[in-house]
Amino acid sequence: MRDDIKDTLDSARALIRARRVNDAERVLSPLLKQSPKNSGVLGLMAEINYIRGDKRLAKTLWKKSLNDRSQPWVHLSNLHSFLHALLIDKERNSALKHASRKLPNWPADQAPDEVEKAVLIDLADILTALDQSNSARRLLEEVSVALPEDNKLKASLGLMQMLQGDYAAALKTLGSVDRAIQPRTDLSLLVRIYQCADKLGDEALKDALLDRAVGAHPVYIAPRSPGQKKSILVINIRPKLTKTIRSARDMFFEGNFPTQLASKLADEFHFSSLFGGIERSRESASTVPTPDLIINNATTGEFVREAGLLSTLVGLIDEFGVPVINHPDRVASTTREETARLVADISGVVAPGTVRFSKTGISDIEMTIRIEEHFHFPLIMRSLAMQEGKGMRKINDRQSLMRALAETPSDFYATQFVDNRDESGFYRKIRAAVVGDEMILVRVDYDTQWNIHGRKSQQRVKFYQDHPHLLEQENRICSDPDGELGPAVTDMLREIRKKIPLEIFGIDFDVTGDGKLLFFEANASMNLLSTAPPAVNHPTHAVQRLLTAFRRYLDDFGNNRA
Repeated sequence: MRDDIKDTLDSARALIRARRVNDAERVLSPLLKQSPKNSGVLGLMAEINYIRGDKRLAKTLWKKSLNDRSQPWVHLSNLHSFLHALLIDKERNSALKHASRKLPNWPADQAPDEVEKAVLIDLADILTALDQSNSARRLLEEVSVALPEDNKLKASLGLMQMLQGDYAAALKTLGSVDRAIQPRTDLSLLVRIYQCADKLGDEALKDALLDRAVGAHPVYIAPRSPGQKKSILVINIRPKLTKTIRSARDMFFEGNFPTQLASKLADEFHFSSLFGGIERSRESASTVPTPDLIINNATTGEFVREAGLLSTLVGLIDEFGVPVINHPDRVASTTREETARLVADISGVVAPGTVRFSKTGISDIEMTIRIEEHFHFPLIMRSLAMQEGKGMRKINDRQSLMRALAETPSDFYATQFVDNRDESGFYRKIRAAVVGDEMILVRVDYDTQWNIHGRKSQQRVKFYQDHPHLLEQENRICSDPDGELGPAVTDMLREIRKKIPLEIFGIDFDVTGDGKLLFFEANASMNLLSTAPPAVNHPTHAVQRLLTAFRRYLDDFGNNRA
């Protein structure tokens, strides 16, 4: 492109950015007469007309500009503007059509400037959103050749590789970015590398990344606000980097009820957090202001009982010398096996037998015989610590059991399966939230499958949209549990509450046709407040009652303790 033409286009582009479209048109008019098919001129004229509101003419000009592929930057810039406009105008089908066109190759010797690079990265994001991830990845790879040391570009390429499921390539790309920026630590980058390592099964790398993440952010202390009544310290085990983390706070608060409280009650209570199961984090505990109380969020009994962890947690927590909700000593006695045993003798409660097994040193045939000594088919096998119905499978016969054992971790649980499907074909799971002495039914979930999940996924949202009467049933049960389930159920829940040595936790259960309480589990690892989208949200009145109970309990907790 001649220098005089480039200068004219650059001047017009600057005027368009300043919204001086009439001046930009005057600059372009002589060039348009001289070169009516010039793709750079056509693209800028399209932008001018789009800003003026003549969208039809603008899109006609963009289409004409894309016929010329001789200048890669001009073509890609015009395509970016065109696709962006189509998406703004909700013309997705048209955008899909134009996004599917073959892109020009980016010259290896043409390094884009900062503005061009930003446009190319955004174009790759748009192409990905329009189901053209292959084109997007190829574009970023070609531009990376021209800018081999550009970390922002490589980070975008690594994310694109992850989206395509090429975790080995993504790990290599993102790892190079991480090495280039050290000793600085980018938490979002570490998370992506961790997710690649997780997909590839590289446990050593995952551990190293966890140590680095905690080393960079050993504690989290929220800013103080007027009106906060108490300071609450949340003790976690270690971060979970398999989920999206946008800030250091997300690393500390990303699951179950303490996270929900830190969000919902942030104006009323001051929250801080540290990871109690990691030595480097413990060394930073002295930087945390002395709290008024502690919420122990290391609440999976099986995990807490692992070698050395219980004593480490107890030592850390007891050093603060303040009241503790769900102390690790009490959590340690709430494994699945133990809670099933604790409630088994309550009149009217059906607590399916649960036994922990270890395959260490035992053949699969021997293990099969041991399991069959305790259970009849069907039964449920599950991993030790997974929540939300993950890591569970129903075993219907010996052959299925043998196959499952070959794929099961060394330690696992087996639980007797009880078919609680009702006459209409639905399985049901009711959740009661326990806050001190208060007990509130907060949700009722249904499914046509025995392994009932929540309602966060699109599939589960559609299920409830297709069966709105189930949401009505949920509302009735949460509004009037005694009337809908019978007063005996409340009495049985209170007996279960007496058996479980925790202050705040959840109970999952159902009520059988003959009025018995079918016990599923009780622990403090649950989401007690709603995580569902508004269209299928849990009863708001139950959520409000629960929040009131939390406020009251946190206000009073420890006030009358020695």
